[in-house]
Amino acid sequence: MLRKSALKRALVEAFPSLFAGTLATAEIAPDDIEYRAIEGKLPTAFQNGDSPDWPKFWARVKDELKLTQDKAHELLQVESIKELLDKGWDMERVWAELVQRVGESVVEESEEIWPPSEELFDDSENPIDMFWLKESLEELNWADVGKWLKEHYREATGTTVKQMVESLNREHQEEFCGEVKRRLETQHNEH
Repeated sequence: MLRKSALKRALVEAFPSLFAGTLATAEIAPDDIEYRAIEGKLPTAFQNGDSPDWPKFWARVKDELKLTQDKAHELLQVESIKELLDKGWDMERVWAELVQRVGESVVEESEEIWPPSEELFDDSENPIDMFWLKESLEELNWADVGKWLKEHYREATGTTVKQMVESLNREHQEEFCGEVKRRLETQHNEH
């Protein structure tokens, strides 16, 4: 138990933004906290006593969400986070809302690049489903797929995978989909 406690404390001190709010008051010496709390209650991650811990909050926004203050304000549709606090929000709720909005914006951006129901061909005979292709490539985490396409098919042009696949003739598109299926099967068999 001593070893476990020491390791946890070391992790909290080494990576404060990752472990913020994970220490119970029972784990903190009384002189480490600026306010009295109920024994065993977790202190909130973004509070410094009764006031918000702005440096910790903005450090996590920058490090974990990769956002600037302006972008965070834009996502939350406010000029200042203090507006939300004045409405009765706490810092934890602000953080949770920001994380949700970042997730929503990522989904919206991916839908712009890869429309979900778009098919490559108009004919119904064996069409290639671009939504399937997009999901399959994400599952494979195939980082250099664009490079692979350009090395294997000289006619592949464009700056996105979608554009490159669309520039291929039907035979090469089917070959590429076969390669994706083969890699998926290999990946599934390895797990």
